[in-house]
Parts: sequence; structure tokens; C-alpha cells
Amino acid sequence: MRGHLCLGCKEGGQRTYRHDAVRNAIFQVSQASGLSASLEVPPLLAGCSKRPADIFLRDFSHGKNLALDVTVSNTMQNTNLSKACVETGFHATDAADRKRQAFHKVAPNSTFILLPLSFETLGGMTQETEDFLTRLAGFWAARQCMSNAEAVGKLFQRVSVALQRGNSEMIIKHLPIPPSRLYGRLRGLMPLAG
Repeated sequence: MRGHLCLGCKEGGQRTYRHDAVRNAIFQVSQASGLSASLEVPPLLAGCSKRPADIFLRDFSHGKNLALDVTVSNTMQNTNLSKACVETGFHATDAADRKRQAFHKVAPNSTFILLPLSFETLGGMTQETEDFLTRLAGFWAARQCMSNAEAVGKLFQRVSVALQRGNSEMIIKHLPIPPSRLYGRLRGLMPLAG
């Protein structure tokens, strides 16, 4: 198996772990920002079992509720790899567009706004995701008495660490030797902290 293929593998639940880690990082900051945030709300669409809200923010903008739908797409997936090589965030933008189209198909007159927060496995994201996270960091900064620059840095760091931890978990689970044996080998290669 090529190493990059495991970053999109559905087997073993690590994709869900990575998704949830990114979602939770954003949710925790939403709560710390004083926003009325709910996690994984029940179906919001009448007659439809889909849950487009990983995070649901009540009265977010001009009385409108905001449904945040987190998605992580594999930067190196074989489909459209040639486009992804020349266009930063190609897969993230494509995934966000597909989420939005599917949502508008089942809920053209929704009472809330859907915002796909679309990331790529290597850290890229859509512009609207970056804009939202920057805005969220502003709320967080005001609530926690820190500068906007500090809040932006901390939030993007939290999301990046969650994403890369998820990636490393996926890679480790696909190694040909058990992780416990790998860790033992790595410990032998690393100098002991003194």
C-alpha cells in the first residue's frame, strides 16, 4: 500500500477520529467564545435524516442559525490529482461545493445557513473556512482577553494539531508492523532525555 492512500482509507474508523478531532477543536473554541454552540444536533431538515450540522451555532448572524459541516478530503487522492498539484485547496473546494449542492437539493428553503468547513489532509482549507476560523478567533479573543493575532494563531494551531494527529493515527494503523513494536524501535533510535 502506498503511504498516502491510508490518509483517505475508510477502514478502521480513523477518518471519523480525525474528523471528530477537528470538529471538537472548533467546537471547544466556539463554546469558549460564548457562542451558543451545540454538537451533532438531531436532524434539522423535515423529512430527511441527514445531519448537516457537526456544530450548530444559534443566532450567529442577524438572527440566522449557522450549521457548520466539517469535512476533510485527502489532498493526494488520485482523482483530479493533476488539478490539485497546481491549485491549492482544490480538493477542499470541491468537497465544500459537493456538500453545498447536496444540502440545497434536500433543503432549498432552509431556515439556517450551511457553512462547509472544508480541510485537506495536508492542511489546506477553503477561503471561507479560513475566513470563518479567523472570525471565530476574533470572538474568542474578545471573550478571553487576548489579542486577535494570538487567538488566530492558537485556533489555527489547535485545528492543525488535530488534523495531523488524525493523519498520524491513520498512518500508524496501516503500518505492516504493530505500533507497539514500532514505538520500541523508535525509542531505541532516540536519545534519552536527561
